[in-house]
Amino acid sequence: MNVSTYLFPLFMIFAMSVNSVFSDDSTRTHPPSVDAQLISECMSILRGGLASEEFWPAMHAAEALTYAGAGSEVVAALKSRLPDEQDDQRRCGLVRELYRAGDHSHVQILFDILGNLSSKGRTHAAESLYKIAQTADKKLLREAMNQSESIPLQIMAAAALVKADDPAAIDLIRRQLQSSDATTRNLSAWVIGRHGNKSDAEPITNALRKEISATPPDEMSITFLAISLASLGNSEGRTALVKQLSSSNPSAKAMAAEFAGLSRTTEALEKLKELLKDSALDVRIRSAQSIIALSKAASA
Repeated sequence: MNVSTYLFPLFMIFAMSVNSVFSDDSTRTHPPSVDAQLISECMSILRGGLASEEFWPAMHAAEALTYAGAGSEVVAALKSRLPDEQDDQRRCGLVRELYRAGDHSHVQILFDILGNLSSKGRTHAAESLYKIAQTADKKLLREAMNQSESIPLQIMAAAALVKADDPAAIDLIRRQLQSSDATTRNLSAWVIGRHGNKSDAEPITNALRKEISATPPDEMSITFLAISLASLGNSEGRTALVKQLSSSNPSAKAMAAEFAGLSRTTEALEKLKELLKDSALDVRIRSAQSIIALSKAASA
């Protein structure tokens, strides 16, 4: 996921780069071993997803295949698509996944789109630069972070700058975490889950409890907050994340499926196996990705 699934057709962060500084490992179980047959099934789902006509699920499959060590397959599948693609949002997705798979020759396209004030792909560009940790043009990213016309763009640019150790960027994210606007808060929580610390857990926990008790509950908000807490190693967040694997909202379910593996929520494994047969392609892809992630954690 993906942040972008909630707001626009794109989701997800090279989420495989989650590096939480706060981890409540005492309440986690050791990742269970995953048999070779199950991994083979997951790889088959990912390869089918990469060949799909559904663009963003195909990009998510590319991300997972690269993580699984099949980056050469991703480059072979995507390199011919970029020259003919006219949609800036999709161009960002292609450049991002090619970059992660080892082809770094197109990264300037992301900066060009970010700097094009008339492009509809600016948020995608900032998000992609964050996910591949490319911050060469900090001036352009700071301009995007300091504008207020698009809050998602602001937060994604700030997230990229957080990876460049910009203290103003993480300060902005923490301020936006207090926003009364759900979208602003959720995106900020999404970033904090990767770059926050123990002190950030309390406001996110309070927001999660409030969303769970709401009538009706906002499935996407619950998922954003749950994955943030789970990524911080919080047991309450992991419990909520597992529950979201049964959400009636396909986007919420896909996001929860992705972060079950990234947050090493090992108690989700059996449900992830079930979701390999889900009716939604993106849910199947993200579940396969997380099973592979848990497998890697087990072998490590």
